[in-house]
Amino acid sequence: MYCKENYTVLMVSMRIGTQGIPICFKCFDGIRDPEAFYDSTIINIVNEAYSIFKDKNFNIVFLADRWFNSKALLNHIDNLGCKYAIRLKSNLKISVFDKKEGHRIHKYSGDLISWKHKSLYYEDVLIYEGFSYITNIAVSRKCANDNEPWIITTNGNPNEAIRDYAHRFGGVECLFKNQKSNGFYLEKVCTASLNSFINLYSLLCFSITFLVIIGTDYCKNTKSYKKTKITTHKNINGKKVRVKSLFNTGLTIFKIAFNSLKYIKISYKFILYDI
Repeated sequence: MYCKENYTVLMVSMRIGTQGIPICFKCFDGIRDPEAFYDSTIINIVNEAYSIFKDKNFNIVFLADRWFNSKALLNHIDNLGCKYAIRLKSNLKISVFDKKEGHRIHKYSGDLISWKHKSLYYEDVLIYEGFSYITNIAVSRKCANDNEPWIITTNGNPNEAIRDYAHRFGGVECLFKNQKSNGFYLEKVCTASLNSFINLYSLLCFSITFLVIIGTDYCKNTKSYKKTKITTHKNINGKKVRVKSLFNTGLTIFKIAFNSLKYIKISYKFILYDI
């Protein structure tokens, strides 16, 4: 994530239900610090995240956008015994077996066929853009509001790659949005030293996690908040639709309590669960 032109943040978050919470990060001064994009930097933070869960017998899947498809990183995740589902750029040189032709055909990743009503899957695809490795690829169906389909590389079952990658939006994008325009307006920080920004970002990560916990508790234990009514859902065309996120629900409750507008007993159990 960029914070305007002032800072770069590399973060790994964990998805619980539909919510993302930060678990480790590293900050850099400005947006052109080459260290932020080194394979070694990214691999180190992957190792940090992996170390938290390696003894839990979890099936770990690393999800990432188009910046994170280097051979070194993908091989490292594979060697850890984890899966990855990472979006590819459309200009990568690839070699894929064509059943009609009966041999491999060289093309660009963006040239892979995408259909309107179903996704397509390719196994044992060779990517050779400055490096070479064998992977599986899934190409999502075309959406009406997005003409560019997702091209997802995975070392797992390609039939699961698109579903896995879709979790990134709840796990990462909403988290960055809460840090910025949806809650804490991080982009307004522009003159702090890097150390000050790191301290601020640490507090921000704790605060967002805590507010999501409060919002979850409100939605799960409504009887504990009888005197506080917050509209979190609306009935739209006969369907119950969430209109206020768990983060914004927690932020609303915290503001009411902090400003002493109503008496609210806020839970401090620090347990986040899926609802």
